[in-house]
Amino acid sequence: MWSVSGASVAGKSHTAVGSGSDDAYSYILVNGGDSVVAAVADGAGSETGTSAWGSYTACQVVKQHATELVKYAASEATARLAIEKLFLQVILAIERRSRRMDLSPKALSTTLTVAVLSPNAAVFAQVGDGIIVCDFEGKPSARIPEAKGEYANETVFVTSSGALDGHLRFEYIRGGRNSFAISTDGLSYKILNKQQGGTAYAPFFVSIWKQLTVPSVVTTKSLETFLDKLDDQTGDDKTLVVGTRTDPEAFTEHSSSWSQGESASPFGTDQYESTSSSHIVVVNTLQEKNAPFAATDVVPESRDRMDERRTLTQRVLYWFRCFMRFVGG
Repeated sequence: MWSVSGASVAGKSHTAVGSGSDDAYSYILVNGGDSVVAAVADGAGSETGTSAWGSYTACQVVKQHATELVKYAASEATARLAIEKLFLQVILAIERRSRRMDLSPKALSTTLTVAVLSPNAAVFAQVGDGIIVCDFEGKPSARIPEAKGEYANETVFVTSSGALDGHLRFEYIRGGRNSFAISTDGLSYKILNKQQGGTAYAPFFVSIWKQLTVPSVVTTKSLETFLDKLDDQTGDDKTLVVGTRTDPEAFTEHSSSWSQGESASPFGTDQYESTSSSHIVVVNTLQEKNAPFAATDVVPESRDRMDERRTLTQRVLYWFRCFMRFVGG
């Protein structure tokens, strides 16, 4: 069984000007705790305020599709296909939300990092500069980091043009992992060895994974307190989801409170939310009628013709790749 906890706090640069966090996270245990699906997202600092809706939306979509993501983790081919479909659904969900808010999708720009861990495999994927760490060959290992260009603070967002074609990074590791962590880049100077190529800072991960084996030690509240006191040197928002496999009997009485978690809706009550099958479902619900990749979700109207052309091109390229893989065996 997985023991998982997550938390998100606003960075000093945000609290200094009275703004909240643009980060979001979600996680949920699947199949009685044998598997876990988690996500973190970092809304664009250049779109602070509105981008919080993008990160929140992205993490909710991942949580809604958790069961299917675990199911298709059975092989690398099906896992890759499921991840590509998932990220397409995230883009479409952000576009729908931006229309309801009368904004452009750019205003909801966000990165997205996803982890799917089943008994037989680990699947990691992301667009942007998130941090992924898991136990690998006996030690914490950073996975699929973003290759930085000329400017260290630049990144690619899910809603960026061509994000799925050239910037979606994917890794499939056969064999179950015992521990994992995903984070937004606000913690990069504390949990990575920046001077050693961005390798995982082992003492941090070994310590927190060990603490997760004891019920009620690493709670959302305690993790928030820890993150809030941590001087991250950047002033950016800090978000972390950590998990480790543990003795199921030790967590039986805590299973209901540890089975899922998520960051709050950016501005309290989500006035833009809808329970319609063509929209994102309300927080903390998993409805069968909103099964992932449903036909009703594939053809939303774009807010303007430029977004429509960009989205249509992404879809055509995506389904062409699927067809070529099919005919290629």
